[in-house]
Amino acid sequence: MPTRESPSVTPHSERLRALVAAGARPSLGFAWPRSPRDGVRRVLPLPRSRAAIAVAAVLFTVMCVPLFAVGLPQLRSDGGLADFSITLFRGFWLLGWAVGTAIPGLALAVLTLSREVLTVRPGSLELRVELAGFGFGTRYAAAEVRNLRPAVGDSANGTAWRGDHLAFDYAGVPIQLGNHLDASAASALRAELLQVLGSAPAPDSFGPIGDQPPQPVPVIDPPVIAPPAPASRLALAGLVFANLVPLFGVLLLGWRVGDIMLLYWAESVIIGLVNIAKLLVIGRWAASFYVPFFTAHYGAFMAGHLLFVYQFFVRGAERGGDAPLNEVGATLMSLWPALLGLAASHLLSFWQNFIGRGEYTRTKLATQMHAPYQRVFIMQFTIIIGGMLSLAVGSTVPALVLLIALKIALDVYAHRGERRRVDAN
Repeated sequence: MPTRESPSVTPHSERLRALVAAGARPSLGFAWPRSPRDGVRRVLPLPRSRAAIAVAAVLFTVMCVPLFAVGLPQLRSDGGLADFSITLFRGFWLLGWAVGTAIPGLALAVLTLSREVLTVRPGSLELRVELAGFGFGTRYAAAEVRNLRPAVGDSANGTAWRGDHLAFDYAGVPIQLGNHLDASAASALRAELLQVLGSAPAPDSFGPIGDQPPQPVPVIDPPVIAPPAPASRLALAGLVFANLVPLFGVLLLGWRVGDIMLLYWAESVIIGLVNIAKLLVIGRWAASFYVPFFTAHYGAFMAGHLLFVYQFFVRGAERGGDAPLNEVGATLMSLWPALLGLAASHLLSFWQNFIGRGEYTRTKLATQMHAPYQRVFIMQFTIIIGGMLSLAVGSTVPALVLLIALKIALDVYAHRGERRRVDAN
């Protein structure tokens, strides 16, 4: 007779730790839709909520309207920097809106097409929610499966939507599978699972797996967390050295305030690219949403910022007009020694601190996605004010040296602050 599941009072984090300690492993990715030779694969359709499907469909349709109304941006062959910046801004905006549109679109697909897939082999039992072969779930060690039984859905533990289904205990944690199974279907599925798992049930009993009472959640001592390694001094030295390269450009190559401002804009682009690498390291599959969204809004900001920096500091208000793209490219190429040094500095910090010190293990995806903004906003605001003052006094060498020194102080402060914030997590 199906039993009503009682809600668990074990904290969620303790339940997860108990499951992992007992051999449960999450799975994410693509699985071929075929039965294993030594086991069974059963597709268990999920209930469909018409109200939820209708809401997702309306949201998806509404989001699609501006996406197709704007259309893909096109760059004119005779366009200059302004046209290029506007095109970039529209392109990044479309990317961000497309990511936002994909959310209700994916929800609509999941609500209408997803299914629960049960794959059982002699040594494991895997439950996944799949959509066209892609999905996520958990693989359980067969030796730890206990008390495979019929169960009744209960709103107290969030299983009311399942109706009559099957359940088993794993490390003392109840795991649910199937939904709205009648008595004969539940009995047949249970018998098939027990047979594959290596224990055929007796006619009127739960068999060797079923006759064991639920196991208590094991007490697991919290892991001993070693203090983080000290921040890389080499990375800090590389940061200072890379910021000294523009000083040589000012003293020896005649770089003016416009060159320095364009260089610092390009450094912000490098910071964004390195942040994308950090998101990929932290999130892996989960970064497939965060990376496009970050690229969209960060790229749109940088496109508008480029137009402001170049027109105001490089060309100047007195020249007016739109800057040719070949002029912008030539100016950037003339700054290659400093660009190379700044790129090497950020990559060195990425390798020495983010990877070497294990900072990626103490950083959340959402936190990392917003991490560059505080540094870039403070740096760019301060540098722009300093650049305006340099223009006011005639872009003299002492003024530019002071601007570079201010930038170095800001970078060192931001670099150390980032290490402190990560270590505090």
